[in-house]
Amino acid sequence: MDALDQIGEPLTKEQEAQADEYITKAHTAMEKAEKLTMRIEAKRVGASYNPIESESQTRIVGQQTSGKENCSVVIKELLKINTFHREACLRLTRNSTLIANVKMHAACDSSFNVNGEGEGIEMLDQAPSHSSDEAMIEEANIIEQNAEFMEKIEFADDVESVHRAQRQQRYAVEKEIGEKYAKVDDLEALIADLSSEP
Repeated sequence: MDALDQIGEPLTKEQEAQADEYITKAHTAMEKAEKLTMRIEAKRVGASYNPIESESQTRIVGQQTSGKENCSVVIKELLKINTFHREACLRLTRNSTLIANVKMHAACDSSFNVNGEGEGIEMLDQAPSHSSDEAMIEEANIIEQNAEFMEKIEFADDVESVHRAQRQQRYAVEKEIGEKYAKVDDLEALIADLSSEP
């Protein structure tokens, strides 16, 4: 049985709808602060909700009809702008007793093209996906031609996406090094040809 199911009376559908609405409002404050599109699923934490928003934290308090605090959720950290860590930390308490610590991960519905000179950010409809070496080669060419870094990681815990991005970056660097060596070889061949001429 879920720890939250043991708290208070079951919610009616109307109360659940109201709770979802308040949780959505609390999460909207986080979204505006971080300018990220998030999908966050939250569980019910009490019979009614009163969100209190501040710059440092969002507090959602569940109360029984008697007015006593039943359960509360405190979002202590806003999402961090970081490629590998997009999360919010929650602490579930009942009458000042810790029930659980919860970590929520934000999932981006969009990816971003960031200009290499930092001149602007262009939002795409969805993150690019790669299924073959040809796609990785094409991606490396796009990065090279447009001098853009494309963020491809949708989920903070998606290790395969991280590895794929690292492989693509390594491929682009190796290609650039190979082209430089090829130019050096061509130059050496030209010098050899010139020196062999009478």
